[in-house]
Amino acid sequence: MKNIRGCPKCGSERVIKIVYGYPLEFMLRQERMGEIKLGGCIQKSTDPELFCKDCKFSFRKPVNDKFS
Repeated sequence: MKNIRGCPKCGSERVIKIVYGYPLEFMLRQERMGEIKLGGCIQKSTDPELFCKDCKFSFRKPVNDKFS
């Protein structure tokens, strides 16, 4: 993913998106490969959007940053 500055807790750049909704087969494969994290079927506006693969911290993206 580009434009990610890193995890606000540990500074790692190994950050992936958290994907919400009913997971399709390709999403399950992406999660097994460590490309995304599944966040459950229902998303609230306050739920985290990103996940640090190093320290396991989940967080929302900064307001003024753009994530692809």
